[in-house]
Amino acid sequence: MANKNVHNQTYLRTIVMLINKNKKSNMLGNKVTKVIELAFIIMNFAAFPDQIKNQVLHTNVRFGQLLINYDIKITTRGRAYFAMQCDQALLSLTNCEKNRTLYGRTNTIINVANNRWLAQVV
Repeated sequence: MANKNVHNQTYLRTIVMLINKNKKSNMLGNKVTKVIELAFIIMNFAAFPDQIKNQVLHTNVRFGQLLINYDIKITTRGRAYFAMQCDQALLSLTNCEKNRTLYGRTNTIINVANNRWLAQVV
């Protein structure tokens, strides 16, 4: 799932990392996959050249790899950890057990060269 906001020049992407529970198969089918990570990233498109924006929108290259490819040095700020219960909304997106405690973190990715925020991650 993705959403581009032209007004504030941000791009929101939902990332779901899957693991194949069937070690004998390389096929990712619904019956053999398990969600092991769920993330949300808001990218500050105002901080990127058109080449990076186009690759975010039109390729499957990971955001972190794009930062490496374009030699953008980063640091992080505001790292915080949290715990929450698996509720009905998360249950619909993942394989979590209802009411089980889930753990996560948030942080902001900063461009070292100009101190602009590049992305916020949950």
